[in-house]
Amino acid sequence: MLDMGLYYGRILRVRIGWYALPGTSPAVVAAVRAGGKLACVSALELHDGREPAHPLHVMLDRGRHARRADPGIVIHWSRRSDEGPVAVVSAERARRQADECRRKAPNATER
Repeated sequence: MLDMGLYYGRILRVRIGWYALPGTSPAVVAAVRAGGKLACVSALELHDGREPAHPLHVMLDRGRHARRADPGIVIHWSRRSDEGPVAVVSAERARRQADECRRKAPNATER
């Protein structure tokens, strides 16, 4: 069934064992391909119904390696998993990450 869905374009292969519907946000697909979840200001934009702008902010668990080192990705390392959706951190966690990110680099996340 997966092969047929891929062949007819009804699903997209994001990475090994991960699939998405064709209408999935390109930012979410990029975050999953990098090995993490969409996070910080990028996740807030998606939660607000907007397509996230670059650079994308992606959360990875500590000890994991980014699968694809894209220069347009800001990595946020985490010691604990997020309880939100599989590919995007919860809005509450994204707000905390954005506050911390802005404190570290005040002009880096302003859009």
